[in-house]
Amino acid sequence: MAAHPNPAADLVATMVAAGPYTVAGASKALVAEGSGGANAFVGPERATSATTPDFAVFALNAPGPQAEEYMNVLDNFHRYQVDVTVRSDPGMWANGDELARALSEQLQRATPPTGYVKLERLSALPAYVGEDEDRRHRFRLAVEMWWKG
Repeated sequence: MAAHPNPAADLVATMVAAGPYTVAGASKALVAEGSGGANAFVGPERATSATTPDFAVFALNAPGPQAEEYMNVLDNFHRYQVDVTVRSDPGMWANGDELARALSEQLQRATPPTGYVKLERLSALPAYVGEDEDRRHRFRLAVEMWWKG
């Protein structure tokens, strides 16, 4: 049996590779953690720091159902959910909204990463979560990824 994947990391790689995205009329690339200028991270939302900008994307693995047989095939299909949070610059609702919508549209058309048989966003539009104490607006979307193990 193959080792289980890290769906959040695989989704970040998919979003980075599909860019750049148009935000506020300008081209905005996502850069994965581990590279200079990173703004796309695996894990929960982090505080702003020298290595984590205000305007950032976070992908977090969420609990999913157990593996199940599919159409009497003995191969197991694992369904993973990844929650994606887009955080805007302070006071800039529009740049967070535009990036969240662009990511949602891209994920609707995306080819699943290697090893996965399905990648599907779970809602048509990102959900607005609200504004934090630093006036950064947050948007969330959920993605389901099916992996054959």
